[in-house]
Amino acid sequence: VAVENVSYSEYVIRGSSSPVSPTINIAGFPGSEVKVELTENGAVVATETVSLEKNGTTSVIFNYVPKTTGMKKLAVRAQTFPEEVNKANNSFPFFINVIDNRKKVLVLSGAPTPDVAFVKNALSGDSTITVRSMTFDAGTVPLEKDINNPVFDSTGVLYLLNYPSAAIPAEVADRVIQLVSERNIPFFILINQYSDMVKLKKLEPFLPVTIAAGSGVDYEGQPGMTEGVERDPIFYTSSPDAVKEWESLPPVYIPNIKGVARPESKVLARVKLNSKLLPDPLIVSRNFGSKRSVAIIAADIWKWKLRAKNEKLFDDFLFSSAKWLGAVKDRKQFTIRTNKRFYSRNEQVEFIAEAYNESFDPLSDAEVKVDLTTPGGKTVFTLSPAGAGVYLGVYKPESPGDHSFSAVATLDGKPAGTDQGIFNVGDVDIEMLDPYTNTTLLRDLSGISGGSFYTYRNYLPLFDELKKYNEEAAQKVKLNVSHQLWSNPWLLGLLVLLLSAEWFFRKREGMA
Repeated sequence: VAVENVSYSEYVIRGSSSPVSPTINIAGFPGSEVKVELTENGAVVATETVSLEKNGTTSVIFNYVPKTTGMKKLAVRAQTFPEEVNKANNSFPFFINVIDNRKKVLVLSGAPTPDVAFVKNALSGDSTITVRSMTFDAGTVPLEKDINNPVFDSTGVLYLLNYPSAAIPAEVADRVIQLVSERNIPFFILINQYSDMVKLKKLEPFLPVTIAAGSGVDYEGQPGMTEGVERDPIFYTSSPDAVKEWESLPPVYIPNIKGVARPESKVLARVKLNSKLLPDPLIVSRNFGSKRSVAIIAADIWKWKLRAKNEKLFDDFLFSSAKWLGAVKDRKQFTIRTNKRFYSRNEQVEFIAEAYNESFDPLSDAEVKVDLTTPGGKTVFTLSPAGAGVYLGVYKPESPGDHSFSAVATLDGKPAGTDQGIFNVGDVDIEMLDPYTNTTLLRDLSGISGGSFYTYRNYLPLFDELKKYNEEAAQKVKLNVSHQLWSNPWLLGLLVLLLSAEWFFRKREGMA
């Protein structure tokens, strides 16, 4: 019994069902029932039973529903039988990443105006968004009774309406600055007559516009859409007339505030007064480095919902802005990974890290330190720079099992990014995954090298071929060596000595 392959999604949304389909190969156990388990971090989460009347392959489908987010180690395990020779391929481990796709939006308002109610209701209509709100009026406590400051910790997108008014407590305003500056939380801001210019200056470095007091008066104006805005993700829609419908929306309150778009910002709409397009920006977006923001310099935008011909126009705009603001970026400023997830024992693990600044320029002079947790303990090592923001390192595992690692990149002693990961050593024995003879490879190899391929069914000609090769390989060597004795003085001297000795003995015995 062998688990040959598993089909699965690498990314799964928490709480949603995702199919996990393994392919089971059964040979030698016809008619037997085989129990197949799906495990998560070692715990069984689902069980199925399969059987085949004859040897062959079959598939199983598990509906996996993760309850928590993060990296999960799953494994499909097939039942083992005592008669099995190879039990190493009865298990197939793999990793998946469970993510939370619901965007957590906090609507923070400095005044309880109709705009707040309309924005909250519109955002609540999107099933992928969780909306919480904090509305301040006169006191230091929000009007909502079920809200408190810890809600900031789980916020993914901020909607700052009538912000920052005089009613916003200083600690709340400071927390917003911290979220935007340190955690790069994207935000949508509605700037109008409720906004305190002094408090707004603290947030100005992160706004898509620079703000100053106007020299005129408040007035009402319509949105005048800029060229090409229909291709912008915030206004993109399947309806070709949607952008034209924005031109016919009712006028809204334009405060006496002068806004100037930053060079990296994009003006999506300007103020239109009596069919004349003014230079004053009305809707501006900014996507710079790891920071995203959208600003509307107006009040009473609820009219775009209540008095519009297309009731979905206002809601679609807020949905799209929340989606764009909360979009997970493909690139992070710092990432680290291994060259693969599963390793055999004694196989070398390679670490690859990439570091960038906020503009995604490579950081080649950072220090990358890896904290590795193994079944045998912990170890810390530093990666070596390879240029262009890439850092490399190797590690040779000493014990099998799951290994987790976290890495910190620092630049001039300050953190530049963190990342983490996991890999496994020894759960997969590559040689035992498929222990059968690869006849196709052997036939090709013998053909390329000019040899022959034999099986147990046709092995007899092998002996004749071996005998033939041995005969061809054998070589007869005949070596003749001759010595000229008369030219050797040592042999001549020995001969004279022997003759002299014979003559002496014969003379002494009277035989001469």
